[in-house]
Amino acid sequence: MTRLLRIMIALSFAVAMLWPEWPRWQAEHDLAGLGRQLDDVLTGRVRGDAALAQVRSVQVNATKAHNVSPNDPRAVLYVGVSSLLLGDTDQARQALESALIHGERPEHLLNYGRVCSALGDEVSARQAFRRVLWAAPAAASSLPASLRAELQRDLDEFESELRDGRAEAPLPLPASLPHR
Repeated sequence: MTRLLRIMIALSFAVAMLWPEWPRWQAEHDLAGLGRQLDDVLTGRVRGDAALAQVRSVQVNATKAHNVSPNDPRAVLYVGVSSLLLGDTDQARQALESALIHGERPEHLLNYGRVCSALGDEVSARQAFRRVLWAAPAAASSLPASLRAELQRDLDEFESELRDGRAEAPLPLPASLPHR
């Protein structure tokens, strides 16, 4: 009987210690699946109404995960991308601006450029894309070829100006971003 009592006390103690962490563990588990779900939609493995439902689900679950783990960059990225795919450019912009204010990551800036383009702010979109290509050249593959070639020419010109001392590094963030 005492052994059973000890086991019950130990289990109760473990549950009491781990219970506060449960929401973060659940958010982490959800985020791992959300990335795969978005990828399925973006690569065309899921289409039509099923894709729309999946993107809505990603938006809802990413928002929940962001509320639990506000410093997780994946959560805000998934909120931004899913909002953009659903046509909610205001929410997408708000999410990605918030992420960029707290720290610049190429995937956030790239998608911020996409949001700016969707909103018709081509100047900010171009600034975002140029900075992404300068900081993370591998990101170029996710841009349309025609835009990529044009931005690469701009970037080559900027790097030439930088070498000649006619430009200051780094490339500026888009002017439309709120100041940090």
